[in-house]
Amino acid sequence: MNLDEIFKYKNYCHFDRKLRINNSLKNYILNKSNIERHSFLPFLYFQLEERKMSQVGPKKPKYREIYYCGHFDRYIYQYYNYILNLHYEKYLKSIAYQSLNDSVIAYRKLGYNNIHFAKNAFDFIKTVKRGVVYCFDISKFFDNLDHSILKANIRTILNLPNLPEDMYKVYKSLIKHSWVDRSIALNILNLSEKKIRLKNQLCDIKEFKEAIAKKGLINTNKNNFGIPQGSPMSATLSNIYMLEFDREVINYMKYYNGIYMRYSDDIFISIPYEDKNKTIENLILNLINRIKLPISKEKTE
Repeated sequence: MNLDEIFKYKNYCHFDRKLRINNSLKNYILNKSNIERHSFLPFLYFQLEERKMSQVGPKKPKYREIYYCGHFDRYIYQYYNYILNLHYEKYLKSIAYQSLNDSVIAYRKLGYNNIHFAKNAFDFIKTVKRGVVYCFDISKFFDNLDHSILKANIRTILNLPNLPEDMYKVYKSLIKHSWVDRSIALNILNLSEKKIRLKNQLCDIKEFKEAIAKKGLINTNKNNFGIPQGSPMSATLSNIYMLEFDREVINYMKYYNGIYMRYSDDIFISIPYEDKNKTIENLILNLINRIKLPISKEKTE
């Protein structure tokens, strides 16, 4: 792949200036020693409200915590996301799990869209005379990813005993991510949504240090779990995190002649017989508990 296809320009306003990729930036990113010493800016954080409709009317609004990174950092994340995704796809092929291509359907270039996968699910259900369908939802997926499991799975797909220093620096910037509340930052800097459309950056480095850093507005993740939802690497890391779970569920579905699909934190399973003892439900709950993620019981159907 041409490197220019990896680096995507974004027009949002952050603490650093808007940047278009050039040879100087590419050379910096490709030099591992630069990444080992790189200082990542805090993410900007906001809550995204999602409203959905049901047959009986509007559902209760759902809020997602979104983090977006500085422009220079974004190019670094895009490149390392590309590297990890190559290794992830290569690993799937190496373990001969072709069925993973039909099961792990989020954040991957498979040549199909969600309509195709939904049709596959319904087509399978139509072939079943008596059976059961389970739908599970993982609560606050990105917020709960355990760092030790994530690191171990990254080492697995890289086939290395330890993360290289540059990769570890990028990994650490995500597990120990820092952030500034966007609305507070705009208020402190006396900026409106209209004003920032005309700006190249929220403030210069001097003002950032005085108005943001020295006033204690930078938060840091001190937990041993959680990565920021919204970074260019978060989607790939979430698939890497679920690697062993996906593999075990697929093994069970082969045994039960069932079907398994996962779109990020939404899990779909169908088997061709009645699960009166809730064997499959308990199996999924045990497997998801093993990787330290909570299932939303009220969304289990």
